[in-house]
Amino acid sequence: STLLLWVSSLGFYEIHFGHGGANVGFRSLIVAHKTAGIGFVVMTNSDNGSEVISKISSLIKQTEKWPGYN
Repeated sequence: STLLLWVSSLGFYEIHFGHGGANVGFRSLIVAHKTAGIGFVVMTNSDNGSEVISKISSLIKQTEKWPGYN
């Protein structure tokens, strides 16, 4: 079993991190912002859930005015 955590810098103070997961029939993503103290989790019960996760993530970042997100 492997745990892979990614970190992305959107500027000097705009760092967020997360982890995605996948098993047969399941996709998930967790994302958190280092300095803003915010985050979200999206879970699906589909092998095609990555597309849904991408759209939901963009919607959350846009509507919640996620720091560093354009």
